[in-house]
Amino acid sequence: MNSPNPLRGTSLVILLLAGALSAQTDRSRLLARGLAPAMTPLALGPTTLSLQDPTADEGEATWTSSIAVGIALTAGNTKRRNANAGADIERRLDEHRTSGKFAWDYAEEKEDTDTDYRVDQRHVQGSLKHDYFFAEKEFVFVGTGAENDYDKNISLRYTATMGLGLQLIEEEELSFAVEVGAGQTGTQSSVSGVADTDNLVVQISTDLTWRASEKIKLSNTVVAFPSLEDGNDVFGSSDTKLEFPVTDGGALRTQIQWIVDYDNTPNLGSTGVPNDRVDHRLFLNLVWSF
Repeated sequence: MNSPNPLRGTSLVILLLAGALSAQTDRSRLLARGLAPAMTPLALGPTTLSLQDPTADEGEATWTSSIAVGIALTAGNTKRRNANAGADIERRLDEHRTSGKFAWDYAEEKEDTDTDYRVDQRHVQGSLKHDYFFAEKEFVFVGTGAENDYDKNISLRYTATMGLGLQLIEEEELSFAVEVGAGQTGTQSSVSGVADTDNLVVQISTDLTWRASEKIKLSNTVVAFPSLEDGNDVFGSSDTKLEFPVTDGGALRTQIQWIVDYDNTPNLGSTGVPNDRVDHRLFLNLVWSF
């Protein structure tokens, strides 16, 4: 197996991006004939340049963001300490949508016979994605992500993908989108002697948000990455959140989060035995939206 080659995935993303941008040629010609958005002057010493503001005709941006934190302590024959945190942010314009996510989970435990706590889990994950709506419901997207997982013996797993999306519903009470794309993933194992891998993949994902009532919000994001090089190599995740308000207005909420991770070809553990294909993580969080 080969070592991860980020340039390979980057080249694919650039080629896909060039193809998607070529679809905007006719629109660009119309803009050049007098329909172009406002120009913003930029002064550089004695020279003044005019730079086009790509969002000048899209109105005011809508921001949504939240921070979630959780903590759990267990005492008895086994002492366990667990903490987790997450953050989500999104900026929405008529034709552009940019979003970012971050998640951190840490746990350590100690048996009665142990003198010190030992790390049981340490997981860090982040992603960044941009959507461009070339029609009312259709959009192209480009995204990247990276994660580190102690329990799965993953030192680094990155993804870089691009594709097409369909925003089937986008209302205050209900939102649902489907995406299909392609790109590259690479995995570096933290176990000595296990080779690094990189694969060309397909990305298939869905994103659902449902406000069942003024006090109940349900969301679910599912993403899968089947390999184009090995039919047995596929990994993905499902992230489900159920939220209830704590304060009037819903700025502070209680959240139940259930994450399911799947890897059909998991890394080898430190003992040489493959890890489980499926991992479940369940959190009770306090969420602040702003």
